[in-house]
Amino acid sequence: MNYNSIKFSNHNIGKNEPVFIIAEIGATHDGDLNQALSLIEIAKKSGAQAVKLQTVTPDYSYCSGTLSHNVFQELSLNIEEMQKMKKVAEDLGLIIFSTPGDFPSLEIVQKLDFPIMKISSGLMTNKPLVEAVAKTKKPLIISSGMAYLDEIARTVRFAKEAGAKQLAVLHCTSVYPCEDKMVNLKAINTMEKSLNLPIGYSDHTADELACGFAVMQGAVIIEKHLALSHELAGPEKGTACDPEQFLKMVTNVRRAEQMLGSGIKEPNNEENLGRKLHRRSLISVKSIPKGKIIEEGDISIMRGTLEHIGASPELYNDIIGLRANRDIIKNEPIKIGMFSNIN
Repeated sequence: MNYNSIKFSNHNIGKNEPVFIIAEIGATHDGDLNQALSLIEIAKKSGAQAVKLQTVTPDYSYCSGTLSHNVFQELSLNIEEMQKMKKVAEDLGLIIFSTPGDFPSLEIVQKLDFPIMKISSGLMTNKPLVEAVAKTKKPLIISSGMAYLDEIARTVRFAKEAGAKQLAVLHCTSVYPCEDKMVNLKAINTMEKSLNLPIGYSDHTADELACGFAVMQGAVIIEKHLALSHELAGPEKGTACDPEQFLKMVTNVRRAEQMLGSGIKEPNNEENLGRKLHRRSLISVKSIPKGKIIEEGDISIMRGTLEHIGASPELYNDIIGLRANRDIIKNEPIKIGMFSNIN
């Protein structure tokens, strides 16, 4: 089965489309508008197509006194600040969107009219929120950390039944930072075959390497945390890229796209020249007088020049034992018309 491509604003998402790269800045702006704006500009310069926020109303998402409640009390931006971020992002040609963590946050995100919605891994089993987000009819990304395949399929079903038409799912491992042995990039292909949807990859490893490999496994969306520096990564320290790493990640993804190619095994235009120049053909290794019966020592399978290409090596055994019907000079390309059968 081949899934249909979906659309994020003016970006097509799917096979044979450019990989959609998201800079996750929801927990790396430290609740500082200026820092958030700087991250948006860096994301643009690095070649990302989108930046993603996390919109949380702490009292509705986390119990008081928990680490998450305390963290997001510090990180929360108000709607006016988010409107400024949206304007800057859109002026730069970036898509900006968010993961609403609760119903009050969903109301905020709807007021901001972001073009995409996202459900995070921790919210994937929050059926009421999934259905409320799906009812907005916006394109929807669902992250799948900590999930079994059947749980992902169930969440996708809930979203579709609630009205979501354009869906993508991200493979990820919700361990921060994620060790290489936990990444499991082969799951991308498994998820694509099972869900028949565009599958991406949300990365929580310590560097940029896995993202390019994920594209090789079929990921059509890449999401990676971006911070101004490792020291300013906040709760994403150990998983976020600094600007230099993020740029390298984008470069690796684009190289991976090119390396994938069409999937058709055939020589490219430059290889076609090599076919003539480097492949061997039948060439005489000595002067052969007319009438001589060809022996193994008379011809060889050799590389000639573009102007001197002999018969295919497949004919070597057929030519041995034939009679030369004209004189053949040394290093002359052998042609089948030079010989006749022995009567």
